[in-house]
Amino acid sequence: MKAQPNILVVEDEGITAWDIEQSLVELGFGVCGIVGTAEDAVIKARASSPDLVLMDIRLQRKGDGIEAALQIRRELDLPIVYLTSHNDRETLDRAKQTEPLAYLLKPFRRGELQSVLEMALHRHAIERRLRERERLLSTTLQSIGDAVVTIDPDGWVTTANPAALALLDPDRVFARPLTEVLDLREEWTDDPIHLPPPRRLRGAHEVAGARIGTGKRVVSIQLSPVVDDDELLGAVLVIRDLTRERDVQQQLEVADRLSTFGMMASAVSHEINNPLAYVLGNLQYSLEALRRESSTPPEVQDALREAVDGCDRIARITRDLRSFNRPDAPVDDRVDVHRPLTWAIDVCSQVALGRAEIQHRFGDVPPVRADETRLGQVFVNLLTNAVQALPERGVRRVEVLTRTDPQGDVEVSVSDTGVGMNELVLSRIFDPFYTTKPPGIGTGLGLSVCRAIVASLGGRITASSTPGSGSVFVVTLPRSRRGVSTPPSAEPRQLPNARPRARRRRRRRGARTARPHPAEAADVTTERSAQATLERLARRPYDVILCDALMPELSGLEVFRTIRERQPELAERFVLVTGGATFEEAAAAGEPLPTHRLLKPFDPSRLRALVARIAGQRLRGDAPGGA
Repeated sequence: MKAQPNILVVEDEGITAWDIEQSLVELGFGVCGIVGTAEDAVIKARASSPDLVLMDIRLQRKGDGIEAALQIRRELDLPIVYLTSHNDRETLDRAKQTEPLAYLLKPFRRGELQSVLEMALHRHAIERRLRERERLLSTTLQSIGDAVVTIDPDGWVTTANPAALALLDPDRVFARPLTEVLDLREEWTDDPIHLPPPRRLRGAHEVAGARIGTGKRVVSIQLSPVVDDDELLGAVLVIRDLTRERDVQQQLEVADRLSTFGMMASAVSHEINNPLAYVLGNLQYSLEALRRESSTPPEVQDALREAVDGCDRIARITRDLRSFNRPDAPVDDRVDVHRPLTWAIDVCSQVALGRAEIQHRFGDVPPVRADETRLGQVFVNLLTNAVQALPERGVRRVEVLTRTDPQGDVEVSVSDTGVGMNELVLSRIFDPFYTTKPPGIGTGLGLSVCRAIVASLGGRITASSTPGSGSVFVVTLPRSRRGVSTPPSAEPRQLPNARPRARRRRRRRGARTARPHPAEAADVTTERSAQATLERLARRPYDVILCDALMPELSGLEVFRTIRERQPELAERFVLVTGGATFEEAAAAGEPLPTHRLLKPFDPSRLRALVARIAGQRLRGDAPGGA
């Protein structure tokens, strides 16, 4: 059975108050009290908590009904119905400030009193439920992690929850068009995304993946119209941050690809090692036999030793491929990270000749848990990539730093001033077989192998890049739990596999390849300096010029440009020999490139055929030429 509404009557005239009380009781209402002053009205309302206050505006003593109503509404949120015989404009304006539910003029009939009170109580109940819903909605919006923004029919922002304010600029959100507040970009192309205005929405408009401005956060967007009886009230924009979700998904995808690649790499390594074993065994047997023959030319022994070195390198590569399936390889607990790093810098300085100088700053870092040989391979790969990323002109610098991070682990960073990478390339650089190099130049295995090696050592490798400004790779390795700080390395130190004279051997091998047998009629001259080469060419015009892409002082491409300017007749005799360097930027800029380019490794017969074609003669039986 519904409870009887209790009414507090505030009336300073006794007869009128008694008459109102009688009318209320007969109409089925309860009366919780009758008071005649503003002060008593507030006190009684606090004590009895009535369902409604029937308030006379004009009261005796200090204060009037409007002042009492203001305090009751502020403290207790009770509905107010005014009783008064005054309906002047000033009184009405003051009464409106208390937001009364009704205004009843004296004298009134009992039926009027009943209808006014019932409507007031009903309206107050509806308003209370609406306020509760608003509080519930407000609390929900404040609590959820998604950003929520509401806009009016013209597209201006009206509200935004804390998540939206954290995602956007809080000083530039409210009372502004949504187009000024939210700068949406395509996730991969960076093209702007334009959301339809509310008046053009025919349903929910969704964007699966986008970025806000130039930031790295990936979000999804849903814009839905708010309609009431075919009247457009505005729209609600929900922005969900997908960055963490995407990161986890990419990590799972990479882990799955690496697992699959690991099984394949193990099988491929097995198939390579079988024939490699007897090739290496036969080479070593032949080398030992030739060493016992005093008449064997030294060049033949050098050729066999270099072939053995090549087989050793292939064997190391296959072992690293198997690291995908053996992440728990044994490690040394006290490795000085500067030792493999110095070795890698020495090796890659040959690659950087003519392009850049590799600078380094070694800090005071503790020993790390690592495999020294495999760690050296990681550094060689990172340095080689850094050198290859450098532009043909402009600032060309590679810098290596070592330091201790806040957790006490060791960080090795390799930075370059190269062309940089966009978001798409950066997100895939550690994927197996992904490469931006032309076909035949890169396999896409280098960085994925590096990641597997570093992960097997308990570390991590990260990359950051800005297109046009270069890239930074950071290798973080766990420090030794029983080691002390290792002072910076003062002098370069060679690992057992380092070859300090590798470049001189490659030069001799090139000469042997161009003239494979003493009986062949060709005069081969070698130079190790670009400047010396230019001076020699100024004195004697050779039939063929074979030039490495990476040279001291000047690159092979710069040597070609100089020859083209000084001795244009020699430009068509120039052959650029490269182990993988590309010159796409130079070609795009319209700069001249050599007509003849030879990619390492190459078959000796191919080189001899190219030399014969350029010289316009066969190497056997014709007049001697020069290369």
